[in-house]
Amino acid sequence: MKSIFRTIAIPAAALALTAPAATADEIQKAAAKVFEEQKDHTFSVSVTRKRGDADLTFDAQAISLDGEGLLVTALSAIEPPTNPVVAAAQQAVGGGAGDKGELSRLSIYAADGSEVDADLLLTDPDLDLAFIRVKGGDSSGALKFGKPTPASAKAALLDDVMGIQRLTASFQREASAALFEIAAVVESPQLLYVPSAGIGSGNAVFNLKGELLGVGARKGADGGVMPVIVPTETLLKLAAGVPKKAAE
Repeated sequence: MKSIFRTIAIPAAALALTAPAATADEIQKAAAKVFEEQKDHTFSVSVTRKRGDADLTFDAQAISLDGEGLLVTALSAIEPPTNPVVAAAQQAVGGGAGDKGELSRLSIYAADGSEVDADLLLTDPDLDLAFIRVKGGDSSGALKFGKPTPASAKAALLDDVMGIQRLTASFQREASAALFEIAAVVESPQLLYVPSAGIGSGNAVFNLKGELLGVGARKGADGGVMPVIVPTETLLKLAAGVPKKAAE
């Protein structure tokens, strides 16, 4: 595991040959460019879960993976009680803290505010991932899935990266951005990145080249949870096993 607490000695001669660090203005301009290029490929997901006679509906985040309607989010974003906001709402309508209820509907919000139904097709509780697919693809043209995601994006310790998430309906689900750094690189038992600041479950994370680095998730750690970024390479390996449609 590489972290910000590790001391790295660099010879003076080597230091003289390294490229100058990007200025704050250069980082801001690069991030703004990535945001404009990628924001339309991030989506709000409407999640409805039924508990008894009550329906609980809330929003989650997702990012397009294959350009054809396959998206990934964090399992903790769509399944209480790991989503603390949803868990509180569930308790308010009489549900216990551990009552997940039954998933009854998923839909994706398009840029024009319309909703397109989707199916939950695969989950990975260990990595906190959920893969969903839009029913019938983007037949209306209202969704902008973009091009298939390459698996080449990597990050190093202290790299600048950007998270994109959609705001709530009160703010017209506008895309928002946050800059942070890679605080640690966990290499075993699987590659994970630890952000220097908290990141929402299901949020898309990009490097400043505009490549999808991964998706925000939660990982159990010492009796609690830690925000992590599951890398794109892992996402695409799992996505290869996602069925084209839900079982009849």
